[in-house]
Amino acid sequence: MEFQELVSKLKQTNISKDGDITKARVKPLWRAANKVQRETILLNADVKDVSVRRAYVTGSISAKLVAAIARTLNVNPYYLTGQADEAGEYSEPLLVGFLQDHKYDKLLAEAGLLGGPEKKRGRRRTAPAKTVAETEPTPVETPTAVATAAEAEEEPAVAEAAATAAQLTTADTVITIQIPSAGDVDLSEDEAILLLKAAFLKAKAGGISAEKARHIRAMLLS
Repeated sequence: MEFQELVSKLKQTNISKDGDITKARVKPLWRAANKVQRETILLNADVKDVSVRRAYVTGSISAKLVAAIARTLNVNPYYLTGQADEAGEYSEPLLVGFLQDHKYDKLLAEAGLLGGPEKKRGRRRTAPAKTVAETEPTPVETPTAVATAAEAEEEPAVAEAAATAAQLTTADTVITIQIPSAGDVDLSEDEAILLLKAAFLKAKAGGISAEKARHIRAMLLS
């Protein structure tokens, strides 16, 4: 409920506790108010300026006018009725308490200021949706996946073997150039060992050289 709607439902009966004090306080406040403030007070209280004049002439003031003046000019509502010595400041809780003192509890509840139906509706909250912990499903290894993984593991080994073969082939070429020709009859011990090493290196590279190396090994072991 808007403030103006709330004030419009307040009674116009006199609630001043001391007419002389009300007269003395309302008159200077009204005269010090600017045009906009005066129009706001009259609009919120839904009264004519004659009602304000009556208040500072006779000392009679309604809850409707107290609420509008207190809020617009920022003063304590109790100050206007002679129940407070200082002008203080306006606040909604202060006004709520002031209106409760004048038996407006039902209206305040309807306005949602006392935890009435309207306020309860405003406080209604949708229950938060239950959050379900998201767990990632454990992947099931299919035969194809296992095979692929095995191939991936073998790839580095194959690549390493190919690189070793290439190195052996290069080394084999160098060694072959240094090996004495087949027509040489006299071989030193070092040359014979070098020849055997070259043959075994060729055997690791595969092909025909591997077959020859196996024959040589068989001859040496026989």
